[in-house]
Amino acid sequence: GGRGGYCFENNLLLCFALRALGFGVTPMLARVRWNKPPGDPQPLGHLVLLVTLPQWPVSAATPFSGQLSVAGTPYLADVGFAGTNSIAPVAAASAEVQQLPEGHFRLLSEPFGCTGSGGMYSAELGQPLPPPLSDKQFVLQRQVRGTWRDLYMVRNEPACDADISQANWYNCTHPDARFVSSFFVSRVVGDERHHIVNGSYIFRKPDGSINEEVVTSRARLMLLLTSAFGIALPDETAYIDRFLQPPSEQPPEQPPEQPPEQPQQQP
Repeated sequence: GGRGGYCFENNLLLCFALRALGFGVTPMLARVRWNKPPGDPQPLGHLVLLVTLPQWPVSAATPFSGQLSVAGTPYLADVGFAGTNSIAPVAAASAEVQQLPEGHFRLLSEPFGCTGSGGMYSAELGQPLPPPLSDKQFVLQRQVRGTWRDLYMVRNEPACDADISQANWYNCTHPDARFVSSFFVSRVVGDERHHIVNGSYIFRKPDGSINEEVVTSRARLMLLLTSAFGIALPDETAYIDRFLQPPSEQPPEQPPEQPPEQPQQQP
């Protein structure tokens, strides 16, 4: 309805749509690690989807009963982690490096209780990697300037409705939660990337060039939300400009890092 949303809304909407089409979908909770120091575990404050492809009838001559048998390769799907994530689904059957539109990604299994990789995995030690879903948790990594960095760790178990509701409540009410303590909005339009973090608007063009603007007025912010992000809020929306800073003050927080494309490195 033109108001935007975050992972608990966008991914749940995708979950219901995929299930209606016959896909097998399992919601899972995750801990964000992007730009977080190893050993500093965050709450289970992110929601992702493990999607299993439906298998259509093997023969065109086979009558279609309207029911799809769910079988096939699992994929990690996530349309609610803006800035550094892959918009395309990530195959979850192996730990091989995957070249996707936003860069190179891989999924790695972890033993339960691991709080951060620090960049050291068996791949770096020359050992074979187990399947990502073979342990109690797995991590999504992205290659940034030749180094593998964690985006988030996923708890490898279905998230029940009660756990999803609790995590969603934390994210929209707790004073330390990102969506309470800062202003953040992001949109992908084809090869374009739009971000606002507090008062900094970043527009990344398909050719790699970047336009940056410091937003200092409520009117400009509301115009950007409508024109660049497709978000239509009532004019009387309260506190929408509380994170804006006049140009004379300290520059606002920088937007999420968008690493350039790197040559593929085999694990």
